[in-house]
Amino acid sequence: MDNRNKNHGHCLTPAALEHIKHSRHDSAVMRDLLSRRVDVFIVRNRDNSPGVHQYAIVPKENTSFYIDCCETACLAVDRAISLGLRVVLGQGSQL
Repeated sequence: MDNRNKNHGHCLTPAALEHIKHSRHDSAVMRDLLSRRVDVFIVRNRDNSPGVHQYAIVPKENTSFYIDCCETACLAVDRAISLGLRVVLGQGSQL
């Protein structure tokens, strides 16, 4: 199987492929973000519901969209890297 996105040509990591399969979001949107290896921020999750992890991985281009959430900022950075994303610092980042 070729894991390339026909629009962007980047290979998806094994973690990214699994994430797309199990994502609650539109798989085409998630595949697009992951295949473009977008820049992401690690931010405090705005959802304080029980069982929701504290830190979110959000695209720099659309911080209202959550790619994934993790218990700690360090785990979120590791997760983003495993998905093939670039973690950046700057306005919007909470690292």
